[in-house]
Amino acid sequence: MEKNAAQALLTMHEVDGSPFFADPRQLLSKVLQGLHQQNLFPCVAIEWEFYLLDARSENRQPQAPLLPKSQQRMQQTQVYSLDELDEFDEFIRDIQDYCHTQNIPSDNVIAEYAPGQFEVTLQHQHDPLLACDQAILLKRAIKAVAKQHGYLATFMAKPYAEHSGNGCHVHISMLDKQGHNRFSTEQSLLEFALAGLLDTMPQAIALLAPNANSYRRFQPDMFVPLQADWGWDNRTVALRIPSGSTENTRIEHRVAGADCNPYIVMSALLAGITHGIEQQLDCPKAVSGDASKVPAPALPSSWQQALAEFEHSTLWSLLGADFSHVYHANKLNEWQRFEAQVTPLEQQWYQQMV
Repeated sequence: MEKNAAQALLTMHEVDGSPFFADPRQLLSKVLQGLHQQNLFPCVAIEWEFYLLDARSENRQPQAPLLPKSQQRMQQTQVYSLDELDEFDEFIRDIQDYCHTQNIPSDNVIAEYAPGQFEVTLQHQHDPLLACDQAILLKRAIKAVAKQHGYLATFMAKPYAEHSGNGCHVHISMLDKQGHNRFSTEQSLLEFALAGLLDTMPQAIALLAPNANSYRRFQPDMFVPLQADWGWDNRTVALRIPSGSTENTRIEHRVAGADCNPYIVMSALLAGITHGIEQQLDCPKAVSGDASKVPAPALPSSWQQALAEFEHSTLWSLLGADFSHVYHANKLNEWQRFEAQVTPLEQQWYQQMV
């Protein structure tokens, strides 16, 4: 007999009712207050990438599922394939039903650049807190529907060594109180925002890539930015300004992994934008063509390096020393525990050979 279940999203407070500094939701609320005081009101959207896996795989080794209709194992990349979406139409319809029931404004679902990989987008929201709430609920809905269909849905940053990882792309425009997009009418504001994001990007990697597996994703030719750069409708850069009408001018941030905490990511990005606007930072030139061919500041490629970049950085103070210290201490402890493990590959390579 099926049991009904409910879920609740909570915000943490101190005993006296004041915001709890280490709650990511409270962190985002604090960053938003600073922007609102400058007549800046972010409008945001979040995209998740995820893999469907065969739930019957042994030893936690990922394996693409059987196609529901043909019962063939998925083997090939079928980016934007309608045939692949047709194979999983019942799964996708169930996700849409779950979202409709929970008022989660999911939008497009597309097949991505690896077997069993999909991308799902959420509609733009004028309330970034609500957008992050909906992103969390969407993740849970996808996992629940996948389980019902006999799959596992994973938002792990890099489940396969040979395929591209799962990203979390964030779209941000900046409105005034009347709802007008200031990025579309104030070129200097857009450039300040880009400059602030680029300046704080190496420092933010510890927040955008929060786990050991996150750094497996940062590899050449795997559709992930490796440098702090930007461009117009360029999918090889970290910050893309998508094509479209002037009224919809926005920044697409393409660095975070799908294993991220959306509240923390949104806080880091909006804090970076605030930094660029307040300091009126100079924006570098846009990148044309393949960004990997153009010199730009490299992003940290290891967990240890990312944590070192974040420690006592500009972003550390922008987010607040109390939150930053707690986050850094926890992640540093995780990294140390991870590094202390002896892996099966080490046993295979060195047990009898050295």
